[in-house]
Amino acid sequence: MKFIHFIDVDSKEIVLRDGLSLKPNHRNINQESSGIFCYPLIKIPFKTPVLEKEYENINDFLELKKEEELLNTSLSIEESWEVIGASRVTRRDPKVKKVSAVIFELSENHWPLTVYINISHSIGNEFAQLLETDQNEGIVFTGYENNLLKLVKNIRSEKYVLASAPFTIDTENNLLKLIDKLILAGGGLWKEDSFECMLTENVSRDNIEGIIELENKYYNFMAE
Repeated sequence: MKFIHFIDVDSKEIVLRDGLSLKPNHRNINQESSGIFCYPLIKIPFKTPVLEKEYENINDFLELKKEEELLNTSLSIEESWEVIGASRVTRRDPKVKKVSAVIFELSENHWPLTVYINISHSIGNEFAQLLETDQNEGIVFTGYENNLLKLVKNIRSEKYVLASAPFTIDTENNLLKLIDKLILAGGGLWKEDSFECMLTENVSRDNIEGIIELENKYYNFMAE
């Protein structure tokens, strides 16, 4: 499996020479002070977390679904992740006006890695049930009591978002299983930070396949 990471376009030569280095971790979860945020280079559908019944005006919901369909049908895999991830670069450094995408593979020392997912009320119980049924030791929820289903059942609010729900994933195969369960539960990508992986080891230049020039049409599209 290949992964994608976004950089300032002016950093291309440095990355090709030295690889990717750990950067300060804005989440500061689990006392991890630095990391490399990246995304699996596979297609995960965009899916609004808002349910139809939550809209008083059905036309507003239909407009949102049109936006969802447009994202799913008109973007390449790289452009899809640009929508989700590239704005992180510009948000961290306002001087950055253009980003590029680094395509790379992982080594054994990058596993296990951490995956962060925003889990909304629209899929929370279903997603937790799917993970509970599988009982896969290679997919570990590391949040509340290491039990996502218990956490979801204890939430009293009808509308919620579990922001940055953390999972430790030990292999590529189990990362794919986690994504499959997310999609099966009705989830997907939506807004910045909705899904991302964090590495805690540098990426060697030997692992880098190349750098893609982007048109930069999408990196602020869903950052709001």
